Amino acid sequence: MTSVLNVDTIADKAGTGPVGLTKQTTAKAFCHFSTSTTQSSFNVSSTVDAGTGQYKSTYTNSMSDAEQCVTTNAFRDSDQYIGNRSSDNAASYHQVNCFTRGGTTRADTDTAMSVVHGDLA
Repeated sequence: MTSVLNVDTIADKAGTGPVGLTKQTTAKAFCHFSTSTTQSSFNVSSTVDAGTGQYKSTYTNSMSDAEQCVTTNAFRDSDQYIGNRSSDNAASYHQVNCFTRGGTTRADTDTAMSVVHGDLA
């Protein structure tokens, strides 16, 4: 038997707020940008070029601390790696770092994406 559930809004019991997640988490922010121009985002107010191979995404709503989990990906060509170090994060932003192969020289990228998990403040 097939079931279909069509709804416009799911609210808490009181009908006044969002449903709480139990024993699960959801991304608290994401950003997709090309040469520091934001293509799509959630909970990111801006992304700026912070230097060669460095891009800083500032949150609309801050995290509870700098210890968020940031997953990153980028595309330029086959000689590039990307990463995020917790020392480059703060409660109000995270930074995407792009490097050439070998990980020693920063290099600008064409497109990068990041997803953030953690607790909001």
